Amino acid sequence: MYCYKTAAKLAFIDHDIMDFTDGYKTVVGERGVSLSGGQKHRISIARALYMKPELLILDDSLSAMDARTEEVILQALKEERKDSDSDYYVASFKCHSANSCHYCCRPRHNH
Repeated sequence: MYCYKTAAKLAFIDHDIMDFTDGYKTVVGERGVSLSGGQKHRISIARALYMKPELLILDDSLSAMDARTEEVILQALKEERKDSDSDYYVASFKCHSANSCHYCCRPRHNH
């Protein structure tokens, strides 16, 4: 397992957490009502990374983020996992999400 701060940095949420009143000890409320959609997604990614799974599936979990934040997270995942036996899969409706992936599968639209 990672240190929780390392996982937060990989998910690009560490800076936001440090800006909270009590940092990592901040109570965010029921269902994270005080967080933006992107912050919720990044915290979910950090929680998954904290466990250091052999297989990580991100199913449209980057959808609430801007392109720059998404790219930072994907690059961090790519760097972190390049020398390990673990894999990650990204499912997304955004075409630019596939730019940092090794393989890209697109469904065919039959009308």
